[in-house]
Amino acid sequence: MPGFPFTLQPIFAYNVRVRIFAPLLFSTLLLLPCDFVVAGSATWKPHPTSGDWNSAANWRPRTIPNGTGDVATFGTSDTTDISLPTSQIEVDGVVFNPDASAFTISGTSAIDQSVLTFSGAGITNNSGVTQTFVSNSTWIEGMVFHNQATAGAQTTLSIKDSSVSAIGFHDQASAGSATILIPGNGDFGDGNPEVLFYDSATADHSTMIAAGGSGDHGEGAAIIFFDSSTAANAAITVTGATNPTAYGGGILIFEGSSTAGASIITNEGTSIVASSGGTRFAEDATAENATITAEGASGPDGFAADVVFEGNSDAENATLIANGGTNGGDGGTIQFWDTSDGGTARIELFGNGALDLSNVADTYLDLGSIEGNGMISLGDRHNISIGTNNLSTTFSGVIEGDSSLGKVGSGTLTLSGANTHTQGTYVSSGFLKVTNRTGSATGTGQVNVYDGGTLGGSGIVGSNLLVHAGGTLAPGTGTTTLTVKKLLDFDGNSNYVWRVKTASAKADKVIGGKVQIIGGALFTGIAIGNALLSPGAAFTAIENTSPGPISGTFDNLPDGGTIKIGNNTFQANYEGGDGNDLTLTVVP
Repeated sequence: MPGFPFTLQPIFAYNVRVRIFAPLLFSTLLLLPCDFVVAGSATWKPHPTSGDWNSAANWRPRTIPNGTGDVATFGTSDTTDISLPTSQIEVDGVVFNPDASAFTISGTSAIDQSVLTFSGAGITNNSGVTQTFVSNSTWIEGMVFHNQATAGAQTTLSIKDSSVSAIGFHDQASAGSATILIPGNGDFGDGNPEVLFYDSATADHSTMIAAGGSGDHGEGAAIIFFDSSTAANAAITVTGATNPTAYGGGILIFEGSSTAGASIITNEGTSIVASSGGTRFAEDATAENATITAEGASGPDGFAADVVFEGNSDAENATLIANGGTNGGDGGTIQFWDTSDGGTARIELFGNGALDLSNVADTYLDLGSIEGNGMISLGDRHNISIGTNNLSTTFSGVIEGDSSLGKVGSGTLTLSGANTHTQGTYVSSGFLKVTNRTGSATGTGQVNVYDGGTLGGSGIVGSNLLVHAGGTLAPGTGTTTLTVKKLLDFDGNSNYVWRVKTASAKADKVIGGKVQIIGGALFTGIAIGNALLSPGAAFTAIENTSPGPISGTFDNLPDGGTIKIGNNTFQANYEGGDGNDLTLTVVP
């Protein structure tokens, strides 16, 4: 589908690897070349003999931090590039003193079992400079946070270029305020570099970047939330591939009952024929209160980013933004699939940014609000309700599809575009305001205004408009003309609210292709201002463009009857105007 390239391969082709994480085996004695050294807490020396973590000669006292209660402390040192051993190291935490140098602690290159595990406090950085940790194991988590360990603040966690390593957060572990950089794979990268959140782990206030593949057949990086983990207040950027032959862009996935929290998520498009960044919500995951943006492509050959809800996922109260492409590029898209739910999400579409609902499995889908000037595809046989967040918004783009559109909630939805959806529009609560100048703001199907709903505005309704019992038609503020191309029907107990501006002697009007008023319908007049109008001044309240007369009269305004509106009295004539209009004439 043009404009939606990302979902065809990168999101749904992505296959999360099953990681086999061998239990960490620790011995209390480490065999060194000269003697036995007991593991324990230690401080890195100012002048170590090498950068080898696993050398006792580099620590004071002469021991190696490698135990669940051990703490590795770092201060000023002339050796700051530290290599983890070809084995597994577990510590309670790593502490950088106020005078500490800027260190880089890395897994050993091309070793399957180079693992650093934090099982207690995690990383504590008091140095005032950035401390860097690099995961470089193969096919397993090369850096692991357990229990309530945190990645700390002013720390950078990364994965070695072209590595398929991972950084894992388990239990109630936290990414803290760390910066986590996950590069995509280079040439023939085998697998996805990943950051994984399990259990009730949190991304907290971290900054994370998942990059797309950078080389021939290189795969993009992935950030994945499982179980009940949360992105919390993280800032997450997912970039596209930078090579046309790369296998994929970066990807962010929420599975299980995980949540995006209040995070800020940006998915970037590309300027070349290469996979974009994207976010997917699957299973029972929720977007909660996140702000999630799908950027458009930055060139005619580029791919735009996607945000996709599938399974039973829920957008909840998120703000979902699809920006238009630049330089001829496709726009970003927000998509709902399967039995996913729009909740009270705020949908903002700009340029050729789009909302695609064509793959929704349920007949009914709720959305909080829509705004902007993009595109909405309702798909076929759907009933889409807008307004569950009670916001007042304006949408000037185009709504299409063989489905119906409903206005719910207490806010005002203003439609100013020429919409083409075919199965009608309904208003069950709040205010639907139409302000289009061409076409039909309400599509090609019948419009129904139900009990508690109001329709008005200066636009055009292209089909029949039925105001049911308890529903209200209120064109505007005293100078507004609403046009109904076909039948205008007021059922019993419906209400027509007509406003007149006394200072300018102007009033609302509704134009109907054919007008029918059922017994019990009411006319409500509202004066704006207190000026006295000149006797004989006439106003057309309903202009009937059909050759026949208006059928019926309002229950409280019979033909020839009078009504007091503000300081003026008006007399009704259902044969006024060109002979079949409802006019109101000022009488003494």
